[in-house]
Formats: sequence, structure tokens, C-alpha cells
Amino acid sequence: MIELEKRIREFMREIEYDHIHDQWVAKMVGLGFDKRVAQKIATEIGHIIEEYESTLVSIIKQLEKNTIDEIVIGIEDWATGVKEMRVHELIDPAQQLQEILDPYFPPDPDDEEDDT
Repeated sequence: MIELEKRIREFMREIEYDHIHDQWVAKMVGLGFDKRVAQKIATEIGHIIEEYESTLVSIIKQLEKNTIDEIVIGIEDWATGVKEMRVHELIDPAQQLQEILDPYFPPDPDDEEDDT
């Protein structure tokens, strides 16, 4: 399983750095985003990718255990921890992305009607 953990970490880092931080930032800048905004978007997406990497590795470590009881208890403990303590690690970057992208959304037609 150590090899699988290593492959997951390498793959997630490839996604984060090669694709998100390099290719996506370049594409967003090419589409008209300010480079700093594009980099900030990539950083927030990177936080989400890191959380998924951590989650996958944690589950794999649970599956390495030797008995069904150990596996079930380990996964249950992991799930409880995610619900109670780590959900914010996905919500916070998602909220940051929303705030960063808000100026790029077209005006809501309902808002325009309220202004008249």
C-alpha cells in the first residue's frame, strides 16, 4: 500500500502544480483574468486538492489494517473526524473561490430590476 500512497501523492501533486498552477493559471490569464487573481484561484483549488489527497491516503491507511474490525473502526473514526473537524477545509476554500469570482459573474437580471 505504500506504493499506492506514493502514487496518489504524486498524482495529486501533478494535478495541483502542473495542471492547476501552471496550465490553468496560464489559460485564465489568456481569458482575461488578472494574473494575481488566477494564482489566487489556483491556490484555493490547491487547498481542496490537498484535502482530497489527505483523505485518500487516510482511507488507504485504514485498509492496510489486519482485521475487519480495525478497518471498520478506522474508517468510522476517519468519517467522524471529517464531519466534525475537516469539513471547513473544503468549505473555506470554496467560499474564497466564490468571493474571488463574484466580480466576474454577469449582473443578475433580478438585481437590475430592483435598481429601477
